[in-house]
Amino acid sequence: MKKINMIVAMLLLAFPMTMAFAAPPSMKMQRVATAEGLLRALSSNTHIIITEGTEIILADAMENDALCDILGIKEINLYEAKPGDYVKNPTLGWTDNFDGRQLIVAGMKNITIEGAGKGASIIATPRYAYVLSFLGCSNIKLKNLTLGHTEEGYCQGGVVELIGASNIVIDKCDMYGCGTEGVGARDSKNILCHNSIIRHCSYFIMTLESCSDVVFEGCDFHHNKEFTLININGSNNVRLARCYIHDNQGSLFDVRSSTVTVADCNIDHSPYHLGTTEELQVNATKWINSSSDDEGME
Repeated sequence: MKKINMIVAMLLLAFPMTMAFAAPPSMKMQRVATAEGLLRALSSNTHIIITEGTEIILADAMENDALCDILGIKEINLYEAKPGDYVKNPTLGWTDNFDGRQLIVAGMKNITIEGAGKGASIIATPRYAYVLSFLGCSNIKLKNLTLGHTEEGYCQGGVVELIGASNIVIDKCDMYGCGTEGVGARDSKNILCHNSIIRHCSYFIMTLESCSDVVFEGCDFHHNKEFTLININGSNNVRLARCYIHDNQGSLFDVRSSTVTVADCNIDHSPYHLGTTEELQVNATKWINSSSDDEGME
């Protein structure tokens, strides 16, 4: 027994990183039912549960200057912001997008935002703001949520924005316009969108710029328009698996300098509007064209 203990001790000294495992961080549990409650709860190592059936309108709190001052929510210039600058100094921020403030979660980690029971909603009233924007964040999970806008916007303002983010899970979420796109990500990695919906977006389904290890699995993309719908540029190991893509308007793919696999999907789209597909790796996917009007959409 002494000999075995001595060997174990020697191994721990020789390989401390491979033999020791860090304990997962303890998560605070916060239950919220208002926009102010959500802002107060947003911090690292927190599991936020939104009351079932609640509709949180972020503008109710984001436009309140006194509340923003109390919570230390200050303006962030997304054009100049570097994700790494906020890792050591996590914060909440806002940016003004023409007709209202967009919430920015910067540098935070280990956060779950979950709708209780049959789910909850987070709504953005500014037409040009992303509903949720994560800058330099890691280990973020959105679950059982409906995320969208009250009015249609153009040029910018999607649903979920990821900038320099990693280890992101979107699970059982309904992301709808009238934002420009469901998911917009750049310089991000390890993203899983699972059993979720992207619908009724005014420009695209998604945009991935310089991302890696991205999976959309079991998702439903429908009634989106009107430009190229799935835009992937300079990204590696992107996979669409068991997705249903139907009733959309516009070119379907624009894939450039990327590795993208489409596997076990059902795609109902005009063959004349598939877009740039030369770099796609397609496996066991069913292509359908059920529309009598190639340009039409319900």
